[in-house]
Amino acid sequence: DALAKQLDGHPRKKRLVYVTAKNAAEGCIRDNAEKAIARTKSNEGDISVITGDSGLMEKIYDVNQFNSEGGSRVIVGTEACNCGVSSVLCNGAERVGMPRNLLDLSQEHGRGNRTNSDSRNENEYHLHLSIDGFVQLFVQTMSTESKTERKLLLDDLMETLNFLVLPADCYHTTLETKLEELHTTKDPKQPCGDSCSFCNASHGTDPFEKTDLVTVLNVIFHNGPIQLMQLYKELKSSESMSKLFGPQAYKLPMGKIHALILQLIARPKDIRHGDNSELERIQFEID
Repeated sequence: DALAKQLDGHPRKKRLVYVTAKNAAEGCIRDNAEKAIARTKSNEGDISVITGDSGLMEKIYDVNQFNSEGGSRVIVGTEACNCGVSSVLCNGAERVGMPRNLLDLSQEHGRGNRTNSDSRNENEYHLHLSIDGFVQLFVQTMSTESKTERKLLLDDLMETLNFLVLPADCYHTTLETKLEELHTTKDPKQPCGDSCSFCNASHGTDPFEKTDLVTVLNVIFHNGPIQLMQLYKELKSSESMSKLFGPQAYKLPMGKIHALILQLIARPKDIRHGDNSELERIQFEID
């Protein structure tokens, strides 16, 4: 729906859709992108897929098609898109799932900013986060054989999760400061004002009492691992959730539940009351 809306809003523009896994790029995400184009008013546009397994000539062709005036309208791809993709008609990117680190995020953000326009808020980068997407990345990271490399990858992953779901400042200035941290001189950074979801207050979730939510999760996970759909069902029917969100808790959007869990995974030690041990296992037990 987000992709269809963006393509309809900018009839001549092109769009990138980033994913982490090659199988997703070639399968369900590509299928969803085709459905999104079908829902647009023009119902026109080809889709290219670029992954690390794309042949050199195939990638060159797909990149040229996307970069040209006509050609494909959407590229669905992995980090392999971060080299060569540069269309002046591309004013945004969608990211399904988390990037592995902030450098990848910066690269993806930049690919959707090629219109050479000075207009404010014309270029966009939208992230669509989920618990299962994070768990997939976490499992891949923990499967790394080298202990040293595994720690570095895990640090990057958790830093990115904290950056996304627990922002403390403007996303733009935080990322800019991070990318310049090796410089000996630093210029003072000013918040963007209203161009990111932190500054325009559309990010994350509403304030909630973490202790109550921890109690709910401890009860749910008491008997061991559970399926995601079971987690959603348990949360929506919980009396404690009614205390957190009022009598309309059963209407709580799934996205808000995802956000709550990701926030707790990102920084479980911030919880000041109650036993935290069960939360430490959420990373492993959500199937």
